[in-house]
Amino acid sequence: MDLIKNSTIIINNKKYKYKIFDTDGLIDIIRHNKKLCGIFEDTIKIFRNEPNFEIFNLIKEYITYRPDSELVYFIIYKKGEIVSMLRFYYYIKKSYGYFNTVYTNPKLRGLGICQNMVKFIVESSKKYIKKYELEVTEINIPAIKCYEKVGFKYVRKVNFSQSSYNLMRLIIK
Repeated sequence: MDLIKNSTIIINNKKYKYKIFDTDGLIDIIRHNKKLCGIFEDTIKIFRNEPNFEIFNLIKEYITYRPDSELVYFIIYKKGEIVSMLRFYYYIKKSYGYFNTVYTNPKLRGLGICQNMVKFIVESSKKYIKKYELEVTEINIPAIKCYEKVGFKYVRKVNFSQSSYNLMRLIIK
């Protein structure tokens, strides 16, 4: 099923547009919305510090990383620029969700945008999802504080290749 929803979100009395879409929606954007596709791809290049990143890699990652999950992308944008974004994998049968690729434009950090974006996804899915997790580099103190404001708690340290991450969890009762 094709999922592309467009609407607005108000954060700190400012109105932003957002899109939420699944993998079929991403394919549709790649095919029919070259401008948004380019902006999304360029933003991920910056986020990951990978100048050769291609948007199709998101589909490959989904297939190899969590192919048994459902997936949505959430993008907040204004005036042709991505303000904030995230990727959310979820498993309704397991009542579990995982946040990944969480990014806010450096010019707009500290305004509560990421916090409100994560809260929006939690509020929208808490009927089906009771446990949320994410990993954040242990040196990214602003992001850790953001997630703690949403209610996430430190669980344990996780090591991947050359970096250490904090696994954080939010349980909905």
